[in-house]
Amino acid sequence: MTYPPQGPGGPGMPPPGTPPPPPGYAYPAPTNPNPAGGPGYPPPGQGPGFGPGGYGPPPPRKSNGGVIALIIGGIALVALLLVGLGTFAVVTLSGKKSDSRASSTTTTRWTTAPSPWTTTYTPYRPPTTTTTPASRNLFGAFSVSIPTGNVGWAINSATQSGAESLANSKCGVSSCSSVLWFRNACGALAQSQNDASWGWAWSTTRQAAINKAYGYVRGGSPKLIVAKCTSNVSG
Repeated sequence: MTYPPQGPGGPGMPPPGTPPPPPGYAYPAPTNPNPAGGPGYPPPGQGPGFGPGGYGPPPPRKSNGGVIALIIGGIALVALLLVGLGTFAVVTLSGKKSDSRASSTTTTRWTTAPSPWTTTYTPYRPPTTTTTPASRNLFGAFSVSIPTGNVGWAINSATQSGAESLANSKCGVSSCSSVLWFRNACGALAQSQNDASWGWAWSTTRQAAINKAYGYVRGGSPKLIVAKCTSNVSG
């Protein structure tokens, strides 16, 4: 059996549909129909993309900007994580210190035994002063009518003239006249039963005034007609 030297698959390849070679037989190795320098091949050292006698310009390198950006982003992310962890640690430690202070404040209690000594506090009060009102002068007077024997008196008047005027008014007749006036004291008026003579006097006490009035009665057998004291005298 003979095989064609060249099929459509190339030199030394049988055409399609050719049965396989028998055992022990191999197709001859294909030969290059166009050896180096032959038709269809460039001369050595030249070809597409190559200059004469050497290599052409190298292909452009890829930019490293993306890699640098990724590295910077990673560093920034790590820094943010470290700052966050540091802040969390500070807040946690502060919270623990505050809790420990609060617990120590609330749990610490001081107990003091009661003292056997008792103290009584008396508030200060200023001394009381009693103001004594200024003494007021009180006047008294006696009025007598010698011809008729009429008598009038006044006591505790504010003035001497007031006491005498009131005494004359009580005497009741035109012949009445003031025979005695006194101030802050006692007065007495007496008459003799023998000749109707009169006697009058004043003193610091009622009895002393009566005794003096009796002494002025000339006719003897004196009789007390009236004895009066102002209200500011305890006579």
